Amino acid sequence: MDRISSFISQEGKNSIIAAVQAAEKRTSGEIVPMIVSDSSRYPAATFLTAMALSICAGVIAAFFITRHEGSFAMLESLRLGRMSSLVAFLAVFLPSLPLFSALIAAFPVIKKLFLPRSEMTEQVSETAFASFYRHQLDETAERNGILLFISIFERQVKIIADRGINEKVDPGKWDEIAVKLAEGIRRGAPADAVMEAVRQCGEILARHFPGKKGDRDELRNIIVE
Repeated sequence: MDRISSFISQEGKNSIIAAVQAAEKRTSGEIVPMIVSDSSRYPAATFLTAMALSICAGVIAAFFITRHEGSFAMLESLRLGRMSSLVAFLAVFLPSLPLFSALIAAFPVIKKLFLPRSEMTEQVSETAFASFYRHQLDETAERNGILLFISIFERQVKIIADRGINEKVDPGKWDEIAVKLAEGIRRGAPADAVMEAVRQCGEILARHFPGKKGDRDELRNIIVE
């Protein structure tokens, strides 16, 4: 099962869409929840983690072989009984590097060993802003679109509101909603947490941008990537 499917079910997605539609009936604003598997593949962290694990494996193998070389009759017969520490290290390190890289690809959480939370926070923010413009949330008629960006791997949330609504609402309000949303996700109830965040954003939008006759749905009600 992929990361998004294990994070939220189709039923959960449908519930979020219904919550967005209900919220947008009261406002001319737009609310777009976006769920992504991750905000980056973090290649540097992947390489550093694979390198560190391979070095550890090489050091352990070199120590073990050189310490017990007299016990390996087969190695003696192959004239490897006196293998130097460097050769022993390289014999394990070189094949271990691609193996650990493949392991990290299968279990990405391992790379968090060399992935500072600050780097993940920065990457989530960058990807959220890029997504805001890529999905044209800045092109609503009244500049009142709100993106609820959820990045699963990092377990982080970023809420971005367009300038029309930010001129009327303290930006700190979005941080408050984001914190509660992240807490709900950590509790294992992502759909309910997103729906509650949508409800809160909808109330804010309805207060400052009440619905008008002829309003149309300008953006998608959920984005999953």
